[in-house]
Amino acid sequence: MPSNYIICSTQRSGSSFFCECLSRAGCLGTPAEWLVFLEFNASSLGSEDAELKNKPLAEVIRERAERQRNLSGSEVIGWKIMWSTMTHMKGKLKRENDAILNSDFIATVFEQPKFIYFERSNKIAQAISHVILSKTQISHVRDEHQLETFESKKVQLDIKNDEITTFLRKQLADERGWTAFFQQNNIDPLRIVYEDFCNDVAAGVTNVAQFLDVVIDDSALSEVSRSLTLRKTRSEFERDLAQRYLTSLVNLTG
Repeated sequence: MPSNYIICSTQRSGSSFFCECLSRAGCLGTPAEWLVFLEFNASSLGSEDAELKNKPLAEVIRERAERQRNLSGSEVIGWKIMWSTMTHMKGKLKRENDAILNSDFIATVFEQPKFIYFERSNKIAQAISHVILSKTQISHVRDEHQLETFESKKVQLDIKNDEITTFLRKQLADERGWTAFFQQNNIDPLRIVYEDFCNDVAAGVTNVAQFLDVVIDDSALSEVSRSLTLRKTRSEFERDLAQRYLTSLVNLTG
């Protein structure tokens, strides 16, 4: 029987590209940050999300799962959860009934999910991407016009090494959070590295399908590569920043 799943990750890891690939397969649900609205104040949300935010966490998850079923038509439900969202979920459950968000709670409300841990091996590139997002407010690029706009804003940025360090420390702390969560709940996730996935998307999607006991055919794999919309945005600008940052670390350590 196919399994539901949770993608555990950190910001700017490439997880949106990963989720789009899985969604395009047509048989792996529509994984996305379905619960990210829990991080925001109700006053900044639309009426539907604001109302849902005030409901018990278990009810929130079940309603979002039903919406995903209606959207994808797939029997598989996929979630993407960042560590920042997980901390809000844990706090909400604690406030509601002084309970702990553990493997028993997850098994019940997420319907026995499997776990995928998605990470980026190039941590400095990830941190630089996070800095750029914070300054441009552009998270994703899907066409040439958006790419031109993004590139024109990006090259005007003055990015300091300490800004990169700030986001690097945050993402490493988030990774430690996931590691501790897996250990405390005896979870052994399927581990996927962004760079490896990009090298062979079809093999990566097949690996996920097999992990979830989902049968995927060649036509579905062909659809994945044919219909992707997210554009990669890393260029010489980011590579130069990374080299400068690495050089500064070498000089610092002597």
